[in-house]
Amino acid sequence: MFSNIAANVGGSLSVVNTANTTVASLTDNQGTVSGVTAPGGVIINSTANTLTLNGIISANTAGVDITLNDNVFVNTVGSNVLSTGAGNFQVWSGNPANDTLDGLVYNYKQYDATYGSTAVLGTGNGLLYTVAPIITPVLTGTVSKVYDATNNATLTSSNYTSSGAIDGDTIILNNPTSGTYDTVNVGSNLTVSVSGISIASATNGSVTVYGYQVIPTANAAIGIITQRPITISSNPGLSVN
Repeated sequence: MFSNIAANVGGSLSVVNTANTTVASLTDNQGTVSGVTAPGGVIINSTANTLTLNGIISANTAGVDITLNDNVFVNTVGSNVLSTGAGNFQVWSGNPANDTLDGLVYNYKQYDATYGSTAVLGTGNGLLYTVAPIITPVLTGTVSKVYDATNNATLTSSNYTSSGAIDGDTIILNNPTSGTYDTVNVGSNLTVSVSGISIASATNGSVTVYGYQVIPTANAAIGIITQRPITISSNPGLSVN
């Protein structure tokens, strides 16, 4: 059984000691939640653009017992703003750059996530965002070898960097060691190309991050092929007249 509460005037919601799940729809210019206590769970799906918590939301049931959704999430209460008891929370919003967590502790983040349609990949307390960041691999340094009549290139982890991470996340690529030169001939500033690049891990401190996409290829003019030394030896048994 659900207790449905629509808060449209002033966008303010304050509910105490509701035994069942509270489902609220905030539709004003700004949705402000002053406090909710609903042991059966709390779901607030706001279209106010900014969901502001000015009071503690408390629930105590297994599974996801607090779900909040809006484009921007603002916490003014501190780390204890979401009291989940036996359950956990999901906060859905647009972009972490626009949110104010105010010390809220979470177990995972997920990007490219749309409320109501995207499968949740993490467990525990989570922050889920619609923003879909893309990692762009960059080849750097030098890839060098002695001429061997092939275009095979060997790279190391030092030949890789990347761009596109947001919100202080740390991205580690799989750093393929095999690539190709654009020629088999001796030269410098040769283009080295790599494919099969993927994300090995995405974290924010101890928190696992999901939803990053990565461009799987990269190339750069970092290749050098040097001449192979040629050793010429004389044949002692050969005489020239």
